[in-house]
Amino acid sequence: MEIDRSIIGRTTQETILEVGKRDIRRFAEATVDSNPLYSDEEAAKQTRYGGIIAPPIFPAAIIVESGFPITFDFRRALHGEEEFIFHRQIRPGDRLHCQAKVVDLIEREGRSGAMKFIVIDTDAKDEAGAPVVTCRTTIVYR
Repeated sequence: MEIDRSIIGRTTQETILEVGKRDIRRFAEATVDSNPLYSDEEAAKQTRYGGIIAPPIFPAAIIVESGFPITFDFRRALHGEEEFIFHRQIRPGDRLHCQAKVVDLIEREGRSGAMKFIVIDTDAKDEAGAPVVTCRTTIVYR
C-alpha cells in the first residue's frame, strides 16, 4: 500500500470491548500498578470515583483490540507517540464501541531521508454513543 495522503479517513470495522473487573485488575498487575482503585472495590468506593476504574494506560488495550486502519511494513515503522484524551473514566461493565481512523499524515525530511508521521485516532464510545476516550497514536514511517 502506498503511504500518502489518500490514507486519511480510512477506518477499521467497529469492535466492541467489554470491560470487566478482572480485565482491569489483570491489566494493572501486568503493568505493575498496585493502586487499589484498580482492584479493591471497598477502597475504590471511598475515593471520588466511587468504585473501581481502569488505569490511565488501559486504553492501550483498546488500540490493540481495534487494530490499524491501513496495512504497512512494520519493519519501516516506529512507535512515535501515544496520547489518551479522556472524556470520562473507564469502568467495569463498560461496553465500548471502538473504531480507529487515520486522521492525518505529516511528511518531513529528516537527516537520513523522508519520514511520514501517520496519526491514528481510536475512538471508544459507550452504548449511548457518548465518547469515553480517544487514543491518538503517531507512527513514524520511513
